[in-house]
Amino acid sequence: MQNVTCNNCGAAIELRPEDIKTGFVNCPYCGGSIQLADKIVVQVQQEKYKERRVVVGYDSKILLPEQLNEPASKPANTKIELINEPGTRFHLSMARTNIIMVAIGIIWALTLLCGLVVDLVVGIFLGRAWAFIIIIGIILVIAFAGGIWFARRGLRHRDEIIALNGKFIIQGNSTIEFDWNRIADFHFSCTGGSTQGLKDYGLFMTVGKEMVQLWSFFSFATCEEQRWVLTELRRFFDSIWKS
Repeated sequence: MQNVTCNNCGAAIELRPEDIKTGFVNCPYCGGSIQLADKIVVQVQQEKYKERRVVVGYDSKILLPEQLNEPASKPANTKIELINEPGTRFHLSMARTNIIMVAIGIIWALTLLCGLVVDLVVGIFLGRAWAFIIIIGIILVIAFAGGIWFARRGLRHRDEIIALNGKFIIQGNSTIEFDWNRIADFHFSCTGGSTQGLKDYGLFMTVGKEMVQLWSFFSFATCEEQRWVLTELRRFFDSIWKS
């Protein structure tokens, strides 16, 4: 059964069927009389509001779905670099640390370093086939340097979205490319996940009959950054969609 809150003492009162019929209830704690009509309407609206809220962005901001589609301006502290020449050129870039690349590079380098040590130990104790051991050592040193380079690349990773010459390209952990004429719209939609019991929403684009999530980039963007980028993408494509 639904509860209401007493206006006088703030106590939670459980409603009975007869209370609903009469339209009022007396508080068992302070004796105050409470009209139910307005109370129930307000509480139902509040519950519906809570149920409709969604979570968006790296900062897990909570909004209503319709608020996500409202035009937004550039956030003050964003690190996103964006060039928007509507209908001609769009280039978005955001620097971030790619933890996966850094981890792979470090493991790669450490493994090869161990191999180099083993190679030197074998050469010292066996004292034979030095030419072969030196060649292996050089190969391991070069491969070790490659691991360090890969890890440094991860530290300087950039996610990019590029629209140019009829192509729309998303570069993150991987690269995907579409003809921009196939893109019908951009919008926020449920990702299928949840945070704090609320649905997670992310930025998607409709490509033909398929919905594609811009997950690689927007996993690291705040809610306001995503709303701003959505505004800019729509501004860029507006002339294309109208032509």
